Amino acid sequence: MKKLVPIFIAAFLISCQTHWKTDYDKILEKSNEDFSVVEQADTLDASNNRITIYSYESDGVSKLEVNTNKHNLYYNETEYYRNDSLILIEKVTERSPIVYERQREKSEPVGEIIERISYFRNKKNGIEKSRRVKFYSGDIDDDLKKQNEELQKIDFEIKEIGEKEYQHTQQMYEQFSKY
Repeated sequence: MKKLVPIFIAAFLISCQTHWKTDYDKILEKSNEDFSVVEQADTLDASNNRITIYSYESDGVSKLEVNTNKHNLYYNETEYYRNDSLILIEKVTERSPIVYERQREKSEPVGEIIERISYFRNKKNGIEKSRRVKFYSGDIDDDLKKQNEELQKIDFEIKEIGEKEYQHTQQMYEQFSKY
């Protein structure tokens, strides 16, 4: 019987963690249906990145969506979901070039597509899911389309995150919410 107690405790803790994350996944699903635009801004930052910011609200949860586009190769879309006291989710989809310290070989990738979702249970604990795929030169648009499809087939890597990641996310949120 004593051997079963740790198993029950572990199962209980996993089910508790899964419960709050499942609730957050429902927020992500519903975001495309129930959120209504509150504010919209379009600006260029100091490095000529075009930044488009949308602010949404629904059922006590606000969503801040930031789209950054520089040239054809770099693109970033970040969504922040927040209630009154906590950033619940940061969802990032990013396409960025790979910078080499030497001449890039033709067989090496030009950039990568990254998808990352951070779920914050509180300001000190959370979970991050991430996956990435590289893309190569050639017709960038066709390659990006294929690589986006490949990205969807890759399983997420999952890790625990903490206070440091929450503080960074909060700083970024506050920077964009100024607009």
